[in-house]
Amino acid sequence: MIAKNNVAQILFSLLTFFPSFSSFAQENFRPGYLVGLNGDTVRGFIDYRDQDRNISFKSELESAKTVHYPTTISGFTVADQIYISAIVETEKSGYTKDNLDIEGKFNIQSDTAFLQVLLNGEKSLYYYRNSIGKPSFYLGKAGSFELLLYKQFTRAEGGSYQIFENKMFLGQLHAYLNECPGIESKVKSGKYERKSLEKLFLYYYKCTNTEVEYKKETKKIPGEFGLVGGLSVASLRFKSDRGFNDLTETDFSTSTGFSVGFFFDAVLRGNGNRWSIYNEINMNSYKTSGVYEEYQHENSYSTSNITIGYVYQKLNTLLRYKAPTGNGCFFFNAGITNGLVFLGTNQKETETVFFAQRRTKYTSTPPDVRKYEQGLLFGLGSRVNKFSFEVRYEISNGISTYPTLKSSVDRFFFLIGYKF
Repeated sequence: MIAKNNVAQILFSLLTFFPSFSSFAQENFRPGYLVGLNGDTVRGFIDYRDQDRNISFKSELESAKTVHYPTTISGFTVADQIYISAIVETEKSGYTKDNLDIEGKFNIQSDTAFLQVLLNGEKSLYYYRNSIGKPSFYLGKAGSFELLLYKQFTRAEGGSYQIFENKMFLGQLHAYLNECPGIESKVKSGKYERKSLEKLFLYYYKCTNTEVEYKKETKKIPGEFGLVGGLSVASLRFKSDRGFNDLTETDFSTSTGFSVGFFFDAVLRGNGNRWSIYNEINMNSYKTSGVYEEYQHENSYSTSNITIGYVYQKLNTLLRYKAPTGNGCFFFNAGITNGLVFLGTNQKETETVFFAQRRTKYTSTPPDVRKYEQGLLFGLGSRVNKFSFEVRYEISNGISTYPTLKSSVDRFFFLIGYKF
């Protein structure tokens, strides 16, 4: 059986090791190119981590990196996204519910930035997240950029604080897109959100029968499908302060079983796509046995051979963090597991000896078994190209349904995955 303190030591090692490989693998270089101030194009690799104020560049993956700012290059392209250098105005009032201003006046400051091109053409739209994390949208105007002004603020009204909006951007949009008849009604319903603004611009292009030179495609939530399987090593434990001695005093054997299933890893946008929600449906099993003896004297004793084993259909949901490493990544994940019993064995074979009499009895222990298992998961692994390897630990609430009998199952998984 896996000792409880050994489990704690292994988990501690995993958690302390993660920061070391995470810091080692923070970089995320992807093919791209820079555009110099003189218009020259330099191809290489750009560290793509949603950075709006500076980027790291390598001419080759093995070469030293150089850092570039909006003042040193005129733009760059990476991961099918275009960024251009600009000196812009940005609005730096608080924008979350906890730090809103109590007035609608704008707090405008100057900033140097890499603006992301959302649409480019006769009418252009740009995006920038400033130094406090506030989203900002810009209009392209004769080589300059006009900030679309929007602000939420709070004010006491009716004995409580209410949230209000300064929607000056709607007037700016109407003036900018006024070549399209009837656009006013569309503008009035516009929101200070990327999807809403892009929809409005596309309506303008269709209305005026002009073509978009470039549009950043809005991708669906990126995800990966694949298969995962391997071995599981499980230990079954019981604890009770009243009765159930046949379970609490039996040293159950460690079980080696199987685990097989498929997964969908839904990537969360932002932060270089490092975070994801990993979902997995799998089937795994354990089977363990032990011997329990009750001895009164040499002519009165009993021996029980206990076998417990179950096959589970499980849904695992984990929050995963990936640290890219060239053609792969390291990852760490933690989450929850929910399982239903698919098949099972629960048998207690007891042979009782009383002087010359021998009797064998077959029962189940515990008599009632929990069919729905819940637990916590922690895992650490790496992926190279399409293959991954992971070591995962699970602690679940086991099979006991009795308040006075606590059960748990510790499982270690050694898994190999393949993404399609």
